[in-house]
Amino acid sequence: MLGLILIRQQGDEREGTDVATDIGMIYSYKLPKDFFGLPNTYGKAVKLGLTVQNIGFSDIRGYSLPMNIKFGIGTEIFQDFSFEMDLEKYFDYEDPRFNIGMEYNIRNYVNLRAGYRLAGYEVDSFTLGLGVQYPFGTGDTVKLINVDVGYAPQGALENTTALTFGVKFPGAKSGRDWKLANILYYKGIFHYTRGDLKKAIELWKEVLKLNSDHAQAKQKIKDARYLLELEEMGKKVKEKFKNFEVDLPKVEEPKIEEKSETEKKAE
Repeated sequence: MLGLILIRQQGDEREGTDVATDIGMIYSYKLPKDFFGLPNTYGKAVKLGLTVQNIGFSDIRGYSLPMNIKFGIGTEIFQDFSFEMDLEKYFDYEDPRFNIGMEYNIRNYVNLRAGYRLAGYEVDSFTLGLGVQYPFGTGDTVKLINVDVGYAPQGALENTTALTFGVKFPGAKSGRDWKLANILYYKGIFHYTRGDLKKAIELWKEVLKLNSDHAQAKQKIKDARYLLELEEMGKKVKEKFKNFEVDLPKVEEPKIEEKSETEKKAE
């Protein structure tokens, strides 16, 4: 992962341009079944991340960007509930920063976040966040729109709120690919339950492009194709026998003779 930053500052006292870069990597380790005696760990993963930010090539009148290194680890504890923690160290500051956070995912569309800054800050306090993402487009043009809102007390700066808006375009691989894959998976389920099997298969194929290990999408594609085969067989049978007629022998209804008045009186 490589990012490029271009900063332009202009004012009465400082003016100049700074160019910097971010370098990072993410490693994902899939947990085996009953990892360290913990139940339901099969298929889940622990993700390790390392990044160096604000590696500057120049400065603005003697002031360079605050370069820092960050290490993080996170995993999904329960279904749709994940826990993360990270350690951050700025080269210009002595004290490292330590953070923990939790995220609850609702149907892969909404993320509720909460965290706590444990060390290295002027104010050790909680943080809150909300993220919303939704895909639009079809086929190779599918995109992911995401909006994130974060809230955190900042001591002398009082309370701050950050708003982020982003769009993920096709072919731009990122850490949000797995979220987009899960959203498309549930959209496929929506069409599957309403009988639109071809649309569901199309969406699940997009899921596999983003996450080739998505076992549920693979199985659902097999199920949908099997139902399409049965549907096609039913159409062929119906077409073959639509003009089929069977001549059955006519059966006459038995005649029931009514009793005369004399017979009725005799009874």
